[in-house]
Amino acid sequence: LKWRKKYGDKVMCYHSQFIMLDRNKKEKILTDPQNNQIQLLISTQAIEDSLDISFDIMISECAPLDSLIQRAGRCNRYGKNKDSKFIIFNS
Repeated sequence: LKWRKKYGDKVMCYHSQFIMLDRNKKEKILTDPQNNQIQLLISTQAIEDSLDISFDIMISECAPLDSLIQRAGRCNRYGKNKDSKFIIFNS
């Protein structure tokens, strides 16, 4: 709710527990480069797999190395941003 107050409709929650219909809608929004207005995505590790998306900044909890590599691959995926950051915090 705190983030919704700051970002309004530009914040999204994404995880594997959504029903397939809702998950597909969210994936369509996230993968549409012409129409994606999401500024903050709060996600579980479900974001690591299968989505061709890129973030300017990613903040991740500490995880096994293979998971961190997957997540880092979502940060500046297309090399368009010179100021991208991948931040790992210790939970």
